[in-house]
Amino acid sequence: MTCVHVFSVVTVADIWSLGVILYMLVCGQAPFQEANDSETLTMIVDCRYTVPDHVSATCQELVL
Repeated sequence: MTCVHVFSVVTVADIWSLGVILYMLVCGQAPFQEANDSETLTMIVDCRYTVPDHVSATCQELVL
């Protein structure tokens, strides 16, 4: 594994995390909230979430 490869993985994870934080700031809730950890993990892996209607189209594009 090269340093470049490790940096790429960390960067992708950081960008994903920033998207989750942005979602929480805009929507006031986490994008993945299910009844239990197993269901939450499934939603994360499948990238299934909805953006509330009150979020503008421009902001939805940024979050997505």
